[in-house]
Order: sequence, then C-alpha cells, then structure tokens
Amino acid sequence: MTNSEINQTFNKGMKFFENNKLDDAKNCFQKVLKISPNDLRANHAMGIIYGKMLDHSQAKYFFNNALKANKNFKPSLLNLAIALSELREYTKSEEKFNELINHYPNDYNLYFQLGICLAKQEKLEDSKLNFLKSLKLNPIDFDALARLGIINKKQKKYDEAISFFLKSLKLKSENPEVFYQIGDTFYLNESYTNAIEYLNKTISLTDDQLIQLNAKERLARSYDNLGRYDESINLFKEILTLNLSIDTKERILFSLSNVYINSNEKDFDADY
Repeated sequence: MTNSEINQTFNKGMKFFENNKLDDAKNCFQKVLKISPNDLRANHAMGIIYGKMLDHSQAKYFFNNALKANKNFKPSLLNLAIALSELREYTKSEEKFNELINHYPNDYNLYFQLGICLAKQEKLEDSKLNFLKSLKLNPIDFDALARLGIINKKQKKYDEAISFFLKSLKLKSENPEVFYQIGDTFYLNESYTNAIEYLNKTISLTDDQLIQLNAKERLARSYDNLGRYDESINLFKEILTLNLSIDTKERILFSLSNVYINSNEKDFDADY
C-alpha cells in the first residue's frame, strides 16, 4: 500500500466514523496500522472509537501508541487522561491532566475534565475548584454549571445548588435533567411545593424512562409530605404499572404502604 493509498484508506475510515459506522471505520484504520503501525492518526482514531465503545483499556492502548509517534500530541494526551479516569487509574489521570494544564493553562476543557475525574473520587472541593476555573475561562459552559449544582447538592448546600442549576437553565431552558435536579434539591431541602413545580415540569419535558421514574417517585413523595395523599397514592399506583425491576417495585410498594398508613387508609392490602 502506497502513502497515497494509506491516506485514502484513512480518509475513508474518517467518513465512516463521521457517519457513526464504527466497525467500518475500525476496519479501515486497522488496514492502515497493519502497514504503518506507528501511524499517529490511525492510532488516535482507534482510541476514540474504543472510547465511544466504552472499551477504555483498548482506548488507553491506542492513545499510548499514538503518543509514541508524538509524545506531545494534545488530543491523545487528553483522551488518554480521560481513559485513565474511566479505568479508575485516578493518580495517573490527574498527572496527565495537570501536565496538560501546565502547557495549556487557558484551555477551559482541561479544568472541566479534571473536575470530572476528581468528582468520581468524591474529591468534591477540588472538583468544584476546577469547574469554577473552567467557568472563568468559558462562562457559558452549561455542563460545568450543572455539575457545580450537583456537587453542591451532594454537600447539602442546597441554595448554592439551586443557583447553579438556574444559571444552567438560562443556557438550556428546556433541559429535563436540570429540572429534575432542581426538583430533587428542593425535595431534599423539604421545600415540597417548589419540588412539585419542577418535577412536574421534568415529566412534561422528557420521555426518558429513568428520568420519568425518578421524577414521579420524588413527586409522589412530595405529595405525601404535604398531606396530599390521594395524589401520592394515585401516582405510586401509576408507577407500579411501569416495567420495574424487582428492587424498584419493592421500594415503590413500601412507599405506597407508608402513604396508606399516613392517610389512615385501610385498603392497601385489598389493592396489593
């Protein structure tokens, strides 16, 4: 295969990749690597494909191969750091991110990705610091705002969490996950009326089954806490019609039984 043919094969693989035909793309890149095993482009592309396939060990292998061709190739360094984080090789991942930040201190995405790595380790304050650095460089970063909301929620700093979530909604006004997070934060802060508003909005915005389930469960619990027992009972019954795992069904049944107890209703056994 000539250099021209290698380039044609690589470009063909990139077209497959752009159309999300990952197996066809991989076949093209493998042909390139069979002739030219140190080809930086093909090794990097293979790493990206395996990352998309969630095979992070293989992704790590190919990014390392790409870096043998050019140890300073930023895209491979960044994606290697991400792969290491996914593999829970956190110390190595942090080292790679910090090396990159030393060379590219104005790249907001490096701080953002390091923030994700730190959050996975529950290093919440360090994670927040990096998300804030990312925001300083890119004030319209929706994901950084949302993640800051989630971290503050974990830390039970509910007012701060709500503030970040609301800022993120200014960038993506109809995002159901953020509406759920706001509703969940209000619920945890025992502000049930506000929780109901945002949880109902969540349900209206998405068909995602998991988000719907989580929102409906929190909504039913909010109704229960406000003494709106009929609404809570009806919603828990609706949830039970869904395709639930055994553990989830048992949890919902237990919650429903508690609502019957709270409401002094006696017909739970008759229904279930």
